[in-house]
Amino acid sequence: MDQPPLIRLPAELRNHIYELALLRGHPVEIKIYDDDVLSPVGYDVLALTRTCKQIRHESTGLFYSINEFHIQLRVGSLKFWYQAPRTMLVSMERHLMTLLRSFVDSIGARNATSLTSVTLQLGEDVVFEDLRRRRNKNSSSLPSGS
Repeated sequence: MDQPPLIRLPAELRNHIYELALLRGHPVEIKIYDDDVLSPVGYDVLALTRTCKQIRHESTGLFYSINEFHIQLRVGSLKFWYQAPRTMLVSMERHLMTLLRSFVDSIGARNATSLTSVTLQLGEDVVFEDLRRRRNKNSSSLPSGS
């Protein structure tokens, strides 16, 4: 079987073509609901990676390294979680890690190591860092010896 014409080009030129084809002008939106990773609308940008094994191998990691990813996690009522005791926050943290693991599993470990820009969002408008700050604030306000 003949190689696609793209494969016959020098690697440096192929990489430049991959970058032009795979770079999004906006963050790639991904939603995760109860261990179900939903592919974003317009995900056809990865069509190039399905043309042959060599192109897939050369270009997929680049897609994850040059784009920004915005991962929205649905974990129930945020008002409930913000009012929850520390033990429930630990449980929520474990659940979040399970959801993130499902995303990593869906893209593969090799592609996950290529990620350079990821934003995590809980519910509609609360970023993961907000939860971490609240948890740290709660743990620092506990009486010593607890």
